[in-house]
This record gives sequence, C-alpha cells and structure tokens, in this order.
Amino acid sequence: MEKLRLFIALPLTSEVRRKLQLLTESLAEMIGGVRWSRTENIHLTLKFLGDVEERRVGAIKQVLGKVAARHGPLKLEVGELGVFPGFRRPRVIWAGVRPEGEGLKLLVQDLERSLARLGFQEEKRDYTPHLTLGRVRARRSLPGLREILSSREAESLGRLRMDMILLLKSTLTREGPLYEIISREKLCPARKGKIM
Repeated sequence: MEKLRLFIALPLTSEVRRKLQLLTESLAEMIGGVRWSRTENIHLTLKFLGDVEERRVGAIKQVLGKVAARHGPLKLEVGELGVFPGFRRPRVIWAGVRPEGEGLKLLVQDLERSLARLGFQEEKRDYTPHLTLGRVRARRSLPGLREILSSREAESLGRLRMDMILLLKSTLTREGPLYEIISREKLCPARKGKIM
C-alpha cells in the first residue's frame, strides 16, 4: 500500500510571499550556514500527519470538510522573527504569526480532536503559529543571529485573511520538498472565526 507524506496548512497571499522573499534574501546576505526555504513552499502548518496510507485520504478529507464548516475565516499578521529551540543551538529560523482573536487556536484544537478519532496522535505541546524561513545546517550557534533578527522585529510582513484549509502531500527531493494540494476546504464565512 502506497503511503503519502501529508500535512494540513493555511496558504499565504502573494503579497506576504513577496515580503518573505525580500526578507530571506536580506537575511541570507548576513547569515551563513542556513538552508533557506523556497518562498513558494512557505505556509502555516496546522498539523503534520506524516506517512499515511493512501486509502485513508478520503476519511481525512471528510474530517477536514466538517472542521472547516465549523470555523470562519481567520485574520492573522506575520511579524516577529525567532528561532527554535533557542539561540545557543538554533535549528529553525521562523517568522511568527499573530492571530486576531481565538479563531486559529480553536481551529487547531478542533483539528487535533477530530483527527485523533481517525487514529492520529494528538499534539501535546501548545501550538505555536510560525512560518519556517530556514533550517540551520550546522549544529552550532550563529554569532550575531539574535541581533540580526531583533533588528527586523518591528517589521510587519503583512496581514492575512485566511478562508481555506489545505491538505498537502510532501515529496522529499534533493532540491527540497515538493508540495501538491490534495484537497481544499473552505472555512465558513458565517462563523466569523469562532467555533459553533
């Protein structure tokens, strides 16, 4: 049985992608040893499902459709920059996403509960909305990284109004991952960002 590497995400607007491209190009000139994400691949991950048997895709789509119908469009702002797990040994450089209200948190909680009924492990850690800009190649500190990122803190990278959830397939290649949309589920405009 073929397995697909799947995850659920929110897409970005072309304006935010353009700003992220300019930002990562600027950061790449100042920070070495980082594999920067291709701008077209940057998205807001809601849930990573991992390797999933193809026969289960229909049930996942059904769950996503039901979850989307219970939530309204979301308003988000892309802004602060940071690293995981910390500046002593950074592995991921990210742009933070600030939601307006509780809509994003409620959507992620609903996804976790609903997908757990299909056998997917519920995430125990709190959800931290972020966009992965790059992955640090060497497991070492990067001198000046904190200062470089904090100097860009005040910049807003754009506001987003999200009205769709995507189910994506990821295929890993030497040049980086390739993403293919498996399903699009529209958030319900009448819900105005709150679960009912």
